[in-house]
Amino acid sequence: MIVFQKIAESFLLPPGFFVTLFVLLGILWYKKAKGKALLMFLLAAVFYFLSSFIGVYLLLYPLERAYSCIDSQDVEAVVVLGGGIVKTPDGYQLSIYSMARLLKSLELAKKLNLPLIITGGRLPGVDHLPEAEVMKQEAVSLGFDIDRIFVEPSARTTKENAFYTSALLKKMELKKVFLVTSAVHMVRAVYSFEKAGILVVPCPTAFLYDHSKIKWIDLLPNREALNANLSSIHEYFGLIWYEVTDLFH
Repeated sequence: MIVFQKIAESFLLPPGFFVTLFVLLGILWYKKAKGKALLMFLLAAVFYFLSSFIGVYLLLYPLERAYSCIDSQDVEAVVVLGGGIVKTPDGYQLSIYSMARLLKSLELAKKLNLPLIITGGRLPGVDHLPEAEVMKQEAVSLGFDIDRIFVEPSARTTKENAFYTSALLKKMELKKVFLVTSAVHMVRAVYSFEKAGILVVPCPTAFLYDHSKIKWIDLLPNREALNANLSSIHEYFGLIWYEVTDLFH
């Protein structure tokens, strides 16, 4: 019964609902308008790909498995990238991605007795504290020594994270750092930081999808897969954009 319930929910609720809708429209139009019908079947296939493990396997896994955190004795600091903040009725709080990144960076900094560098500003047209400042407040509330936190509050993009952090590291006379960000974002982050001349040891966190063996339920459309695949597409476009624009600099 539970298997039937899961299958029914996956195809009757978004995003699977759209797969079902386009398939039904394709069947309805197949005899009278084959062109429209084929378009509907194509849209159904695209929605299924983006909302199932198939998309995760081809889009997300290559990004999230590109790096793993390894021990390094000559690292001099931990750099963590902001991942967004949320305005609540009680004030600002870290997004789930920022919190996961912060917790991982605090784990490393405490374990190895390293300073913590937090980078993240505010988006254009948004009036709130820079992400780095909110993350600093959270780090202090979790017991990390405020004197060992260094904030870079100006960056609005990953490339700016790297640029402004590079200037801060030169001022602090530091060369090699742990780099903490979401696993899906790590490839673009490493590219940006290495372009800025920073030696990094990647430490990915906040994985978007289960990396255990595939299960039958992963083949059903689901929101987690859709979110992971859309995030992956964002990263691929961002990486291509950086590579192309770097050709002209």
